[in-house]
Amino acid sequence: MNYKESHEFQELPDYMHSGIEMYIDDGVPPGGFLEAVFANDLVGAAARADSVNIAHLKQYAAFMYHQAPMACRGSYEKVAAWRGTKHIDDKYEPQRL
Repeated sequence: MNYKESHEFQELPDYMHSGIEMYIDDGVPPGGFLEAVFANDLVGAAARADSVNIAHLKQYAAFMYHQAPMACRGSYEKVAAWRGTKHIDDKYEPQRL
């Protein structure tokens, strides 16, 4: 089954689908929140999440575990490699709250 047809993908907010698809399918860099999600950075994702996405962190975790290709997730290095670059020094660093 294509990840786009999965239950886990469909549970994510609709307005986030295109960013996820562009990253997984084409290597287009995701925004700060999605980059943190794909990098398995819970604190970074929570710091960057809007009110809708913060409520869906469990669904993002399920999608990452069950549907996202292993090569595109797990660390900032894997995210950079998936994008086709080894330059991760430009990753967003959240401000301390």
